[in-house]
Amino acid sequence: VVWGQTIFTAIFKKAFEDQFTFLELFSLSLAGWILPSSLLSVLLFIGVFLFGEIAAIVIFAIATGVFISTLFVWKLNRVSLLTGLILILSFAFFLTLKLAFLRNIILPSYFDSAEHYRIIKYFVGYYELPSNDLPLSNYYHVGFHLLSASISYFFDLEIVDTILVFGQAMLAILPFSLFFIVKRETGSNAAAAFTGLLAGLGWHMPSHLMNWGKYPALF
Repeated sequence: VVWGQTIFTAIFKKAFEDQFTFLELFSLSLAGWILPSSLLSVLLFIGVFLFGEIAAIVIFAIATGVFISTLFVWKLNRVSLLTGLILILSFAFFLTLKLAFLRNIILPSYFDSAEHYRIIKYFVGYYELPSNDLPLSNYYHVGFHLLSASISYFFDLEIVDTILVFGQAMLAILPFSLFFIVKRETGSNAAAAFTGLLAGLGWHMPSHLMNWGKYPALF
């Protein structure tokens, strides 16, 4: 997420220069991180499918180089650093609340949890034993599944742990992405921040949802 957000922020900062405030750019990047991150997961999948794990090493090396180079696009001052720290701590608070509910959950409590698990395991299988056959199984929400498969495989995590925690991380990020829309519409940081607070703690779906219902669909 941090990788995708950094890439997205650097692109928009360079394209629109000073048209957005730091808060607006930070919020927008928390909605847009999925674009470069999904592209990375697709490249990893195709690379390993065609050339084996050496492709993953090359792609990760390039991604790391791109990440480091984009950091130079950021020109942060003391105020933006302090604001960023507050936002990160707020995210950590939201995420901690959500993770506390996962303590006794085996799978997300929805009827198709096993099906999502099967699809992710299906993609992980292509990382482990690449074949000459393209994956033609029926599936949907491919962005969530490919990202989850990449995270599970490359960081050696259990698929169940990945989908439970990753899903809640997405729900914790979602309220921050609403800041941009409200701020541009009203011109008020207070109104935008209050909207994020409502989304993080008040809305039933982003706040308390422990089932799929459907956080893969958020992607």
